[in-house]
Amino acid sequence: MSIFDINYNTKAVEWLPVNKRFPKTIGFVQSLLSSVQWVANKYFGQYLNGDTYPTWVAGSYTAGQLVKYKGIVYQALTTTTDIPPSPNWVVYLPSFIGANERQKFNGNKLILEFALNQYFQTNFRQPLLLGYYYPVDTPGTPTAPDSNHAQYSDIFILNNAYEIVGFNVGTRDFIPKNWVASTSYTAGLSKVMHSGIEYLCTTSNSDSTFNSAHWSNLGAPPANYILTSGVVTKDIGDTIDYPIWSSVDYRAGQAVNYDNFVYVCIVNTVNQEVPTDQTYWFKIDGIGYLNPFLIGDNFTVYLPSAVYANTNDSEVNNFIRPLAYAGVQWNIKTY
Repeated sequence: MSIFDINYNTKAVEWLPVNKRFPKTIGFVQSLLSSVQWVANKYFGQYLNGDTYPTWVAGSYTAGQLVKYKGIVYQALTTTTDIPPSPNWVVYLPSFIGANERQKFNGNKLILEFALNQYFQTNFRQPLLLGYYYPVDTPGTPTAPDSNHAQYSDIFILNNAYEIVGFNVGTRDFIPKNWVASTSYTAGLSKVMHSGIEYLCTTSNSDSTFNSAHWSNLGAPPANYILTSGVVTKDIGDTIDYPIWSSVDYRAGQAVNYDNFVYVCIVNTVNQEVPTDQTYWFKIDGIGYLNPFLIGDNFTVYLPSAVYANTNDSEVNNFIRPLAYAGVQWNIKTY
């Protein structure tokens, strides 16, 4: 019990002088304090501790009903069949998760996994000491249950060993995603690829068909450019960040040391192709040969396909961004 757990109906009696505690007087004061009780219950109860609210589903709702939708709690202002948010709904709470729990969330891997599963209402599973086992399409992880591994949570996080951040000369550090119909784009900020051409948005839009009048043509990208996130050549003696190439197959995104240069795999190799094969590898012509630049940690958030179908990258990123540590990068995949 908290000191803020106040029953104002009881206080209405206690605060009245003894000789004024008549039923009608008590009822009048309790009526005056009813709005204070409502605010206290909402803030010190639901806002701080959270509560269970039904998830919005298509149907009719009456005035006053509470539902959660996209993590937010809404209250119907009138009888409505609208999807929140709309003029018929008002935000009742910014999150269905209580503030006492939310303030404990941070970018620690295990805590962030727990927070994501709480927010998207999926199953979090506490790992055993030696870790999870994972879906078969997550290379380098246990994929079969045994006495030393617990099953992964529905939403789980894996660190990426070979994505490196820093400064680099000669490669691009940003590759726009392909243009998508009916997606909201912002003038001066949004970049996309369309039919092999890079475009910068000049007029905010959410067109159903590509309209070149809303975009500035930046031309086709140079041959063989890849997303390197600023991979740089640092101390070649560092074979941990840049392992020596060996005659095995590599996945796209892995970096290796070969003949005293760093190469990044751009296409999964199939026959142990050497890094000089430009079909499969990209040579990093970086500066700072002897001086290391920032090496940034990063991770991938894996969501079940069914969960991702009801959300999008923006919603996931907006949840992670305030919790992730400065400079950390991440991406989102489904399984």
